[in-house]
Amino acid sequence: MDLEYKKILSSNFLHRLITTLFLLPVILYCTYKGGYWSKSLVLISSIFLANEWFLLTQNKTMNLDRYIFIVLIFFSLLLSIFLYFPFSILVILFFSLFYTFNFLIKKNTDNYDKWLLYGFLYICIPLLIFIHIQNLYDGKILLIWFLVVVFSTDIFSYIFGKLLKGPKIFPITSPSKTYSGTFLGIFFATISGVIFSLMFINNMKLSYNIIFCILISSSALFGDFFISKIKRIFKVKNSGNLLPGHGGFLDRYDSIAFSLIILFFLIYFF
Repeated sequence: MDLEYKKILSSNFLHRLITTLFLLPVILYCTYKGGYWSKSLVLISSIFLANEWFLLTQNKTMNLDRYIFIVLIFFSLLLSIFLYFPFSILVILFFSLFYTFNFLIKKNTDNYDKWLLYGFLYICIPLLIFIHIQNLYDGKILLIWFLVVVFSTDIFSYIFGKLLKGPKIFPITSPSKTYSGTFLGIFFATISGVIFSLMFINNMKLSYNIIFCILISSSALFGDFFISKIKRIFKVKNSGNLLPGHGGFLDRYDSIAFSLIILFFLIYFF
């Protein structure tokens, strides 16, 4: 156990911890302030996410397609900010047709264009949902509760996975994820979410709260597995190196993207 404890305090863990201590307050502050703070956070993040997705899925780096992809995502989100949510979705779908037609017209045996379409939707739709929820009544506090659950899942699954180890849950797709880390991550994320909601959200039933926390935490882990699968396909370890100890922005966005979609359905159907 002492050896495992030392491994947790390795250089990679310290880098991860320092990055988290810097990144987490920034995200929570921008979310809480709302307005231009949260919108700026979304737009700036979209640039890094688009750049990393292009570099991850394409066999080329410095070319016009890369800048078109980044600008198209940025402009789509910027335009969507000033529209009602249904129209924002239509804007995203309209611009996604660019890659749909591009993919159909080109005779590209490698099918790279379809990955740009997937990336466009994967980046834009969850970020658009984030902006929409933040504009709702009590939307800011709901998003902070959501982030508490997601980040708790990531932190506790990482710590317990390193401490307890054991069998891998998906050894091929995500070799670092263990059963112990996964289930304990969900368990402690649920506790964190319930405690937060009891303190700051008064109109959420305890039973619903527990179920919602489990669903969001599980979807966060699913998002992690999804990006791990993509990275396996393209044979890379990390999506980038801008976040020491974590990798790139996509390596952190993965757990947020699918969870935001789940949160959206929970808000409107429960």
